[in-house]
Amino acid sequence: MTDKERILSYLSANNGVVSAKAVRQMGLDTKTLQRLANNGVLERVAHGLYMDADQLDDPFLVAQYQCPQGVYSMDSALFLHHLEDRNPVRLTFTIPSKSNTELLGEPERYRFYYLKNGLWKLGQTTVTSPYGNPLTVYDIERTICDCIRKSDDLDRNEMILALKAYFKTPGGRFNVLLDYADAFRIRDTVRQYMEVLR
Repeated sequence: MTDKERILSYLSANNGVVSAKAVRQMGLDTKTLQRLANNGVLERVAHGLYMDADQLDDPFLVAQYQCPQGVYSMDSALFLHHLEDRNPVRLTFTIPSKSNTELLGEPERYRFYYLKNGLWKLGQTTVTSPYGNPLTVYDIERTICDCIRKSDDLDRNEMILALKAYFKTPGGRFNVLLDYADAFRIRDTVRQYMEVLR
C-alpha cells in the first residue's frame, strides 16, 4: 500500500480528517499531505491539520485542534449538548490558568475563561461535533453550573430556556449537578434555580 493509499484509508476511518502528527505516527512522510493538498484531494484547514476537500470544514474541530487545552464551555457547550438551538457567534473555551493560545488574538471569534487546573479538569467529557468529529466539552451538569456562575455573560432568556430544558430532561443527574455546585461554592444559587425551573 502506498503512502497516499494509507492516508486515504486513514481519512475514511476518521471522518475525513488527518493530522501531520498522525501521519508521522504511521511512519509516513508528511510531504504526501502537501502533495494531496496541492492536487485538491485534501484541504489544509490549520497548521498540521487536513480534511477531505469534499467535506465541509468543522470550525469546532479546527478551533480545538489549534487550542488543544481548550474545553468547550458556556453557550458553546449548551449548543453541543443540544440545549441551545443557535450556533454560537463566538466559540467559548475554558483553559487552565496561565495558558496561552494563538486564538486569544481573535476575540471576535473566540471567548476564553481561565480556571485553576483542578476545576478546569472537572466534568470534561467527549461529544460529537455537528460535523461528526470528537470534541472535548464540559458535561451538561458542569455546563449548567458554569452558565449560572457567569450568567451575566449570556443572553438571560436563552440561558433560562436551556436550564428549563435540562431540568425537564428525564435522567438528569441532579446529584452530580450539586457536587459541581459545591466545588464552585454556588450550591444555594443552583438550588434556587432548581426549585423555580423544575
